[in-house]
Amino acid sequence: CENLGTPEERVVASDLAGLVGREFAPLNVLVLVDAERAGGAARPALGPDAPDAAPRPWPVLGLPDQAFAQRRPQAGLITKLEVRAVSLARLALRPGDTVWDVGAGTGSVGIEAARLVPDGRVYAVERRAEDVARVRENAARFRADNLVAVLGEAPEALATLPDPDAVFVGGSGGRLREVLRAVAARLRRGGRLVCNLATLENLAEAESVLAELGWERDVVLVNVARSRALAAGARRLTRLSALEPVFVLAAWRPGEGMSHEA
Repeated sequence: CENLGTPEERVVASDLAGLVGREFAPLNVLVLVDAERAGGAARPALGPDAPDAAPRPWPVLGLPDQAFAQRRPQAGLITKLEVRAVSLARLALRPGDTVWDVGAGTGSVGIEAARLVPDGRVYAVERRAEDVARVRENAARFRADNLVAVLGEAPEALATLPDPDAVFVGGSGGRLREVLRAVAARLRRGGRLVCNLATLENLAEAESVLAELGWERDVVLVNVARSRALAAGARRLTRLSALEPVFVLAAWRPGEGMSHEA
């Protein structure tokens, strides 16, 4: 745990072998956890609402939003767990796949993809240096050693990456049309492109580009509401609080994919 209580605070979870040869800030604390006695691999705390229980191994899919290091003070700008799960399902990852996570943000989608294809490679592309540092922190936290964080703006930053088998576009920096065309030119045969889009205008632009390319596609609207507890005297009441809806657009070349209706 480095620089605790400062803007440069960073927490890295690893086994002891993973710490060998790494450099850390002079102001640090090392916490040792007996993973065998704790019931599994050590995991970071989930915040003030976390249950007081022994750590357990992280799930294969569905990492909690609050477990990721996020922007400060803009925490919450992350692909939510439910949207992540749908997006990864639509990517249809296969063993050994090379994956691009374009506009990675915190790296949540890329990290989950890396855990699903441990024998593959994930490239998380982000244009902000502070976000790239956060992606690397989260990758270390979840031991996603097969994820490579790439600093640069798409589509130019994609030029030096190996051709992908699957591409997730979570952000485009206002260059959605250029990014989609660059991805379409590089995606390997049988590959899948998945975009998360928050507005009707971006959905229409993405549909337009893919139509021009002659690609097949479908759209899922993920509209999620999470339960929230309300204090009402002696009673415990529950209401539902809606998250921002997200369009999950999946696309593939004609004859190379399968829609969710098949």
